[in-house]
Amino acid sequence: MNLSRAWLVLAAPLLLAAGCHKVFGDFKVDDSAFAGNGAGGTDPGKGGTHASGGTPPMPGICKQGERQCAGPVLQLCNAAQDGWKNEKTCATAALCDKDAGDCRTAVCEAGSFRCSGAVLQECDDTQDDWSTVDTCISEAHCSALGECMDAPCVAGAYQCNGAVLEQCATDRDGWEPLDPPCATPALCDAGAGKCQEPACAAGQYDCAGADLWVCNPGRTGFVLSESCGSQEALCDELQGQCDICTPGTYSCQAADLRQCDSAGQTHDVVQTCTAENRCFANGATGRCHVCDVDEYRCSGGILQLCNAARSDFDDVEDCGDMTLCTTGGASGTCLPNGTGGAPD
Repeated sequence: MNLSRAWLVLAAPLLLAAGCHKVFGDFKVDDSAFAGNGAGGTDPGKGGTHASGGTPPMPGICKQGERQCAGPVLQLCNAAQDGWKNEKTCATAALCDKDAGDCRTAVCEAGSFRCSGAVLQECDDTQDDWSTVDTCISEAHCSALGECMDAPCVAGAYQCNGAVLEQCATDRDGWEPLDPPCATPALCDAGAGKCQEPACAAGQYDCAGADLWVCNPGRTGFVLSESCGSQEALCDELQGQCDICTPGTYSCQAADLRQCDSAGQTHDVVQTCTAENRCFANGATGRCHVCDVDEYRCSGGILQLCNAARSDFDDVEDCGDMTLCTTGGASGTCLPNGTGGAPD
């Protein structure tokens, strides 16, 4: 092989790779795709796909009671352990606490300001801390509106420093806090020089039709938390959630009689009936029927018929002997004496 041909042989793979990179961008070859037993399959003895074909079922992706944060959304492992369901949406991702299973309370409202002495601070976007913006000449020159003033505050003027309503001192040397502080920063009204009353309690929920509403962080009103679809009865303001069923109600799934749990989140199997058509559920009432309408049976020599409630059999007639009691389909009768039993 001459040198020019050898160079081409060596350069060809490099040129091909460069061309692929140009077309597809960065990529990585998965070498495992070429591993195997030499016959095109994967060696089952080395942890690959089973020789009988197909991929074994995937285990649950989460555990019962396990939580995770998807950004600001707190999620709980679903009953099938094959996915996640949303529990609540926190104000920011930083306030989502999967270990506590709740949203942490915001330290401040994003974009708001406060004065810590002469230091002007702004609330972080994550709402879990404050950052220093500037250091003013004095405490009296710091305005919680977000600036260092050229002149000290005006005597008697009000400002809101977070949830604390403050008034400029008579000698204009600083701000004096007025007790007690407001329930939230949003309820501090410097223009009126007072704290406004909360419109709702922290964590309070309310239902408007099938929509679940929650008190906003500032407690100035309600905001939409989630919609419970078209079923108004599934909006649960007491537990602050959309139920999947009405607590205490029954339902039938094939022959299984199920009852909704007190949290309205699961349908627990109460009893498995002997047949699908014997499962009965109607709101707060549920049971397994013992027998069918017009069903007869013989209990020894007693002819019996399923009662109206389908809860048991009632005696119809004493045939005197079990050989004289006969049933078939939706009928039952006692044979005349001397006609029952096996022939002589």
